[in-house]
Amino acid sequence: MKRALAICASLLVFGAAGFGFSISGSWDATLEILPDVGLSETTLVLNYELDMWTISSTSVFTGDDGFVTQGFTLSGDLGLLDVSGTMNFDPTIPAYLDMDLGASMSFLGLLFSVDISHEIVDPEAQTPSAIMEYDFGLAVDNYNLTFGFYDECEGIMFNHLTFTGTGLPLCCGVTYDFEFYFDKLGFQYMTFTFADFLTIFDYWTLDVGITYGVDYKDVSLDWDFDGPVGVCVEFFLDSDGLFDISFTGFKITCELDTCDSFSYEMNLGWVDWLEEEAWTDQTLGLEFCGPACCGQDYLVYVDLIWENVENPGLFGLTEFAGGFDVGLFEGFSLNSSIWVDLLGVEDTELTLGWTFTF
Repeated sequence: MKRALAICASLLVFGAAGFGFSISGSWDATLEILPDVGLSETTLVLNYELDMWTISSTSVFTGDDGFVTQGFTLSGDLGLLDVSGTMNFDPTIPAYLDMDLGASMSFLGLLFSVDISHEIVDPEAQTPSAIMEYDFGLAVDNYNLTFGFYDECEGIMFNHLTFTGTGLPLCCGVTYDFEFYFDKLGFQYMTFTFADFLTIFDYWTLDVGITYGVDYKDVSLDWDFDGPVGVCVEFFLDSDGLFDISFTGFKITCELDTCDSFSYEMNLGWVDWLEEEAWTDQTLGLEFCGPACCGQDYLVYVDLIWENVENPGLFGLTEFAGGFDVGLFEGFSLNSSIWVDLLGVEDTELTLGWTFTF
């Protein structure tokens, strides 16, 4: 299998010139500097374009296991059809893993789609089994109907049916989504999600989701606060019902410039309106960028982390993380990352990598 994959890659590369292919791609690599020196991971992506078709190959190698992943993708037009497909292999076994082929077509305002997938359940077995799935879709405006079948080598059987609607107007600026789901056992659930259900002072908005199952009901609340320009506040809430709400944290983000920002996040153990619990961790994040050499840019990020533990490090810190990405010239950039456990329990991690695009 490894030899076959290598032959396929060679044919793609050397056959490109003869058939007028246009080749592009990228090569990413990450080296471990600390605690040990060695290759962490490298990825090679090759894209071959011919007329209206694009074929891509993605190969992943690691320092410990060598050649670990090989995938191919296909996309293009076949008459009125938009076609896409994927195929994946595991070179370590070696074995074929799965395949997916889909096609869609627009006609008279309707979008028809079909997707066929094939997956090996246990590729390491002596006689592995496989699952085939067939999904069909019909969409118009904000509505979508999909239904599917599957075959586990015992004949084709009904799998599921889903009917959805998205972005439907209700009233007063409120929109809603819905989903009805059935499987081979019958009705399973229906979900309604109301966007901007409640707005307070033009900044604070509430989205409400309600799910009805065969023997249960679930209510979810999603609060969001969009403050002045460049400032965003998120509140983390857990809810077991419309009025059973627990406050679990918040995050403040300030955008200072195009890519200069800082953020502060605090997570709590379990806090309700009548009971106070200690915080579990806090993170202060800084990110800034600017022009580098030869018309390229740089990006630097730093995260300071506090955890609620005994005997923390300097200034109460428990972890430090950071990194940078800097372009050296067109199509080539260097990056590095570092993570330090200030409690001295874990080894410091330092990496150095690059990205080359062509």
